Amino acid sequence: MLWFDKDQSTSFPAKVKRVSEYYQKKYGKDPNVCFVHPATVGDGLGRGVGGEGDIKVEDVRVQITERVLPHHFWIGVSNGKT
Repeated sequence: MLWFDKDQSTSFPAKVKRVSEYYQKKYGKDPNVCFVHPATVGDGLGRGVGGEGDIKVEDVRVQITERVLPHHFWIGVSNGKT
């Protein structure tokens, strides 16, 4: 599922939690992976803007990649092969 969130008053972890809760309500499954642009994360988790990699927010593995537009959250369930 693709989610847009440009709310600058909400922390990045809170945004991941919000989109995760919505996904669970909509699809009846807990998401475990979310792809976001580095600018979306910003310094919200002590990381500078830029670079790729993984971080964890609660039970969701957040993959930082420039393949997703800023302020977009591509969230879902990984089959474990990614």
